[in-house]
Amino acid sequence: MKGKYNLVLKVSDNSFRDVHESNLFLLKFWSLFSESGSLGWQTFGLKRNNEVDLGYMDAEVLSTTYNVKVFYKRRGIVSRLVFIPSSKPKKDDEIVVKDLFDKAKKYYKQTLTYTLGLTLKTYGIKVANYSSDHLDIYGSDDGFTYIDIQVNAFCETTAEKIGKPKLFTLIDILSLVTPNSYERDGIAILDNRVRLSKSNTYREGNFHNDEAERLSKAMISRKEIELMNLIIKSNEREYNQSFLGAIKIFSLASKYKRTLIGQKGFGITDGSRFMFNLSSNEVVLTLLISSLESAIDSVGKYETVNCNGCGQKKYSIRKRVLSYVEEFFDDTSMRKYFDDIYSRRSSFLHTANHIGNNSYTGVSLPTLSNTGEMVNEYSNFNMLLLDDYVSLLLRGMIEKEEMRIFVKH
Repeated sequence: MKGKYNLVLKVSDNSFRDVHESNLFLLKFWSLFSESGSLGWQTFGLKRNNEVDLGYMDAEVLSTTYNVKVFYKRRGIVSRLVFIPSSKPKKDDEIVVKDLFDKAKKYYKQTLTYTLGLTLKTYGIKVANYSSDHLDIYGSDDGFTYIDIQVNAFCETTAEKIGKPKLFTLIDILSLVTPNSYERDGIAILDNRVRLSKSNTYREGNFHNDEAERLSKAMISRKEIELMNLIIKSNEREYNQSFLGAIKIFSLASKYKRTLIGQKGFGITDGSRFMFNLSSNEVVLTLLISSLESAIDSVGKYETVNCNGCGQKKYSIRKRVLSYVEEFFDDTSMRKYFDDIYSRRSSFLHTANHIGNNSYTGVSLPTLSNTGEMVNEYSNFNMLLLDDYVSLLLRGMIEKEEMRIFVKH
């Protein structure tokens, strides 16, 4: 239903400094509807010129559903909202919407602090305890790791919307900086921060160097805690999303390694016929090298110029990765090791050859060859330490503050 029943709500041009403030206002506006009753959305996100169709909003406090459209003059910053009713609305609808709109404009910067708690099933060793202003990490003796973060939000719903992506990113970082893999067990809003034992807890500025504890627990460095705190306290404009994407790829490799370890392969079956066999090596190695490439590229390490003829970078990503490997380990043999890994990965991706000389059957059967090393050994390529090496390389970027990681450029 269009026409005289449409509600048009205008925002002055100087109300919001940027997209972040504009989105805070929208979150506050929708949270006020949810505080007044149930709220549901069928979102569209369709864009035309300077108009975005958000979809249909079904608020308990209103008499009918509304198609909500947002208009902007500056990209991503609200200048006008239009509510189009699905049927003839009650007169009170306009009063309610305008009242909540005025409150959102007035109070969108005023938030409450919520504690969001995450429980992780931990595959590996116990994580040491850490505490800071916005973050608590607690490793229990029963195979779980607990992460509590504090977020500022208008209500529990918006706290979860804001906090969950941050918690998921922290899981990826933990997978990188500890020798463990993790599985989400639950997320909840907590009444307060009481889960962390204050004994044997590292606080900001107080990182002990206890050799016994380092050997028995998964330790996290000061810079890594600093990165985690940045994720919690900041919005996406203030840290490098591409580098976090590289960490996410590494985390995915860690999960695959855990779920596939001990298996000879997985594949697609057609009745009793095995159509395709792919060992865990191919999956894990491809993800690990991809994470390293993404990290090198995201921080702009070994920047290079493009060829005037073809436009391609003269210094390939492979060469940039190998240069960083040699620089980090100060060892030419490590460069050769990663160069061999690149060759194996390329062979798999481009010609579908297995990472090893053949799909491993559990038996090593060396034979002679008239090329290369003169020996064909039918076994899987040993990748036992590859994830550790890649973890060290990525963590090295954090420690040395190739910190286009910390601040996006």
